[in-house]
Amino acid sequence: MIRHAHGPTTDRYIDFIRSRATTMHGTLTDDSIMLAIGFYLIAINCAAYLAFLFDKARARQGGWRIPEQRLLTLALVGGSIGAIAGQKLLRHKTRKEPFRTQLLLITMFHGTVVVAITATLVIVGPHVASNWLRTVLSEA
Repeated sequence: MIRHAHGPTTDRYIDFIRSRATTMHGTLTDDSIMLAIGFYLIAINCAAYLAFLFDKARARQGGWRIPEQRLLTLALVGGSIGAIAGQKLLRHKTRKEPFRTQLLLITMFHGTVVVAITATLVIVGPHVASNWLRTVLSEA
C-alpha cells in the first residue's frame, strides 16, 4: 500500500472510506463514495461548531481554551461551514485578528474548491470524475 505525506488521522479516514465504500466485488461505487464524503463533511462541521461552542463556554468560565490553531485546523480539513456558523451564531472570535482573516481565507479556499469540482463535473461529466476519484482512493 502506498502511503502519502499525511498524518495518521488522514490515513485512518482513507482506510475508513475504503472499507465502507466497497461492494461485494471489492470496487468503489459512486453512491458509497458520495455517502462517505457526506458523512465526513457532516461530522467535521459538527465537530468544528461544537469546538467553538466549547471554547466559548470555557472563555466565559475563564478555564482552559481550545488553541486557535486547532479551531483553524478543524475548519481547514472541511469544517469551515461549522466554524463560520460557530463564529457568527455564538459571536465567538469575531474580532480576533489574524484568526478572523485566516478563517475567512480557509472558507474562500473551500468555496474555490467547490466551484472547481462543480466546473469539472460539468465539463468532463460525473462518470469521468468518479472514475478519477475511485482511482485516487484505491491508490491512497
